[in-house]
Amino acid sequence: MDEATWARGRGWALWKTLATYSNTFDDPEDADGSASAQRILGDIFSEYTAGAVTKPNP
Repeated sequence: MDEATWARGRGWALWKTLATYSNTFDDPEDADGSASAQRILGDIFSEYTAGAVTKPNP
């Protein structure tokens, strides 16, 4: 797949994970979902800061 497709995929992953986290972060009954979302967000941010994500060409 081309870089633009990967960029869209990363955007969707970020959106979905943020939506999940925002619905679970203060719900004690869904602590597992919140922890999972936090882990995935950490992975997304680590990948981004490690330089694995490049800026798409306009």
